Amino acid sequence: MGRTLDFGIRAGDSTIRNPTLRKWFPTGQFARSMDTYRIGYTDPWFAPGGLRAWLPDRTQLVAEGAYIEEQRSAYLIRRRRAQSGLEWEIPAACTLQAGYRFERSEVQALPGSGILDEELKLVARMPGRAIISAPYAQIVRDRRDNRLDPTSGSFSTARFEFANQVFGTSPNSSFVKLDLRQQWNWALGYKASGGIVSLGLRVGMARPTASSAEDLPLSERFFAGGPGTHRGVEPDMLGTIGKVHLTDSSGNPGLQTVALGGQGLLLANLEYRFPAWWQTLWGEVFLDTGQVYSRLKPADRQLGDPAPFPHFRTALGLGVILKVGLPIKIEYAADINRILGRPRDASDQETQLKSLLISAGFQF
Repeated sequence: MGRTLDFGIRAGDSTIRNPTLRKWFPTGQFARSMDTYRIGYTDPWFAPGGLRAWLPDRTQLVAEGAYIEEQRSAYLIRRRRAQSGLEWEIPAACTLQAGYRFERSEVQALPGSGILDEELKLVARMPGRAIISAPYAQIVRDRRDNRLDPTSGSFSTARFEFANQVFGTSPNSSFVKLDLRQQWNWALGYKASGGIVSLGLRVGMARPTASSAEDLPLSERFFAGGPGTHRGVEPDMLGTIGKVHLTDSSGNPGLQTVALGGQGLLLANLEYRFPAWWQTLWGEVFLDTGQVYSRLKPADRQLGDPAPFPHFRTALGLGVILKVGLPIKIEYAADINRILGRPRDASDQETQLKSLLISAGFQF
C-alpha cells in the first residue's frame, strides 16, 4: 500500500435541513446533529534521514485536518482540529500510535435559541473559545473477522491524552484523559447460524489539571446516550443534565434541558443477534447499562445535593437489522425500572428514549 490522501464528509441535520427526513427520522425532544469535514494523509514509507536509525521499519505517518460542528440541545460546539502521529505494528495484532492533537473549540448559543451568554457560560464552565494542545498515545488490538459486521473475535483500544498549558493549551482548559474500550464477539453454530453474542465495555476518566479550572472544557467531556452507547436514553442525555433559560421569538421565557456530560464514564452493552430471514434480516435483543459521572472527585455535599455517583441506568431493548452491505439497525429500548413498574426520578423519566433509534454498523 502506498501513500494515500482521503476526504470524508458527514452531513447531519443542521446541514441537510430537510423537512421530509426530519419527519421520517425524528430526533426526539432533544435536537442533536453532527457535521464533519475531514482530510487525511497516510504515508507508510515515512523515514526522514536523521530519524531513520531511530524508527522501526515501516513506520507510518498519519495526519488529519477536520472541521466538526456539534449541535446539542441549545448550544453549538465548533471544533477545528489538526492531528498527526506515527504508527507502528507490534506483536499480537496490535497497532501503537503516538502523536499530537491541536484543536480550537468554540461554544456558542444556537441561532434563534434565545439562550443568554451568562447561562451558556454556566453550562460550559469555560470561555467561549479554548485551545487544546495535547500529546497522545493510543494502542489498538483488532482480532475481529469483519470490522463492519463482526461475527467473532475481539477489539480493544486504549487512548491517553495530556493537555497542558506548557504545550499551548488555554488557561483553565488543561486536563488528563484516559479512554478504554473492549469488545468481544462469539458466533453460535456453524457460520453464526445460531446467532452472535456481543459484549462491549467502556471506561472513561478525565480530570482538569489547572488549579483554577472548574471543569473540563465542554468539548472534552464524556457523553453517552443513543446509538453506540446507551440505547435506553435520549442522545447524550445520560448523567447529569442542566436547565437554561431561553427566550422564544415572541419574547416568552422558558426552560430548556441540556446535556452536561461528565468526567467519568462506565458502560456495558450485551446483545444477541440472530438471523430471522436468511442472512438479510436479523433480529436482536440487547441490554445496556452504565452511567456518566459529572465529577471523579465530588465536592463536599450539602443537604439536598444529588448523589455524586448516581445509580447505573439499565435498559432492555429489541431491534431489527437489515443487512444490505452496511448493516442498518432499527432499535427501541426501555428502562428496566419502567418495565418492572418501579419508581424513577424525574430526570430519568425526562431523558428516557422516546422514539426509535436508526443507526448503521456495530459501534461497540
